[in-house]
Amino acid sequence: MADLDEAAAAHRGPHALATKASELYGEGIARHHMIPETYPNATEFKLHGPKSGKDQFDQVWQQGDKFIVVEAKSNVETALGERIVNGARHSQGSRAYFLDIIQQMELRGQNPKFKSDGDPAEKLIAALDDGRLEYIVVQGQGNAGTYTGYTKQKFDIREIE
Repeated sequence: MADLDEAAAAHRGPHALATKASELYGEGIARHHMIPETYPNATEFKLHGPKSGKDQFDQVWQQGDKFIVVEAKSNVETALGERIVNGARHSQGSRAYFLDIIQQMELRGQNPKFKSDGDPAEKLIAALDDGRLEYIVVQGQGNAGTYTGYTKQKFDIREIE
C-alpha cells in the first residue's frame, strides 16, 4: 500500500505544477493583454483569499467608477468552475456564483488578517447594484505553448425580475 501511495504522490506532483502553470498563464493573459487593451489604466485590487484559489475571483480591477471581475482560463477549452450554492450547482459567470464569492470575501473581511477583502466586496456589490460592474471570463486561444491571443466573454448577472 505504501508503494501505491508513493506512486500517487509522485504522479500528483507534476500535475499540480502543470495546473498552477496553466492558472498563471490564464491570469497573465488577462493582466498583461486583455486588461490593458480593454480597460486602460485600470488598477488591480490585491485580494487575500486562500492560496488554493477557492472562494475568490481570479482578478478584480477598477477603472474610474467601473469594476471588472475576471475569471481567467488558460485555454478556450478550459471549463468554467462550479460551486454548490443553497444545494444547487452554479457555474462561474452566474449571479449565484458571483454573490457566493462576495459572501466569502465579506466573511474573510471580518478577520483582521484578511480585512482587505471586505472593502472590495462592498464596492463590488454597490457597482453591481448601480450597473457599474462587468463580470467576464478571459480564455487563451488554443496554442502549443505560445501566446496566440484570447477571447473575452461578458456574463450577464443582473437580477432578472
